Amino acid sequence: MIERIAHDRIRFDGQRRIAYRVSGALGMLLILYAQFSILTDSDLSYLFRVTYAINHCALAGFSYWVIWALILGWPTLDQIERVMLGFFTFEAICFNSVLPLLFGQTLPTLFRETISGNIWFVLVICTLSIHLYSGRRGVIMALGIYLFSFAVAAGQVLMTDVYGQDNGIGVIVIQIYVMAGMLLGFLFVIARYRDHTQRLQVEYDLLEQMAFNDVLTGLPNRRMGYQVLQSQIALAQRGGHSLSICLWDIDHFKQINDTYGHEVGDIVLQALAEHLKSTMRLSDMLIRWGGEEFVVVLPETPLAAALIVADRLREAIARLPIERDVRATASFGVSCYDGIETLEQVLQRADKALYAAKAAGRNTVMPVLEYSK
Repeated sequence: MIERIAHDRIRFDGQRRIAYRVSGALGMLLILYAQFSILTDSDLSYLFRVTYAINHCALAGFSYWVIWALILGWPTLDQIERVMLGFFTFEAICFNSVLPLLFGQTLPTLFRETISGNIWFVLVICTLSIHLYSGRRGVIMALGIYLFSFAVAAGQVLMTDVYGQDNGIGVIVIQIYVMAGMLLGFLFVIARYRDHTQRLQVEYDLLEQMAFNDVLTGLPNRRMGYQVLQSQIALAQRGGHSLSICLWDIDHFKQINDTYGHEVGDIVLQALAEHLKSTMRLSDMLIRWGGEEFVVVLPETPLAAALIVADRLREAIARLPIERDVRATASFGVSCYDGIETLEQVLQRADKALYAAKAAGRNTVMPVLEYSK
């Protein structure tokens, strides 16, 4: 579960990096176009041209820094996003709202700037705020940025209307901001819903893992083992292939606990489980049946081959050094599904074989050839 969350996080980070690189490259092209438009517009004042030329240089430099930082991988992506949020918020307040008003921006220019970039820039900043700061803080930041931009635009529209200079363009500007606010609210609802469903999915996966996996070893537990064995028996019946089951436990495990303590006993269980998982076939499954007892499920494996596999596992256990030079041995009972038995009958025969292995001196593998009646 933890690996899955980490994998999804890495994949999401990769997608964000690609999106920011593409956006940075496109942003630099837009900056060049905006600067060219200002230079070729003879109606603009000299102060306006100089001010926005400096701003465009700052925007181009910042875009270049973002792309370069993403390539280098330093600082972290979250730190880059926070710097982006601060810089873009400053840009939206100063150069998209306040300064145009101070330079005597006309209503047609306000309309053109709104639909060409300002409103989308505000939406990007608000979305970034919600992404970076979850909960109430992100909402307050996004709402504050949006309302400030809206208030400046609405104030200019109202002032123009008071002086009778509004020819209907102001209403369209207000409508654009209202629609943008609705879109922002819709994006927020979707983001909250997605976070909620993802949290529920994570909680469900954790509960499922706790219900079907052994906490100590990470192996499937007895409950999951029954489901796996039932499904394997059904497959063996339908396909007519072999199915073998090895029931084994650690020899004198109580003595290990009494001599070295339960902490070392837990380490023994963990070490054996990890080691055997790495030596088994991908089609096989190791299950912690309870205490020091385990089950190995061997699909499409006849009894003779299962005995070889069990003996190989027995030798691997005997050779494995564990905590404080503790070594463990194990006894194996092996049974093969005959095509008509129930799961309980197969397990009973494997258990009978395990007791025979213990009676034979332990650290051995024993089959039971006769079938249950």
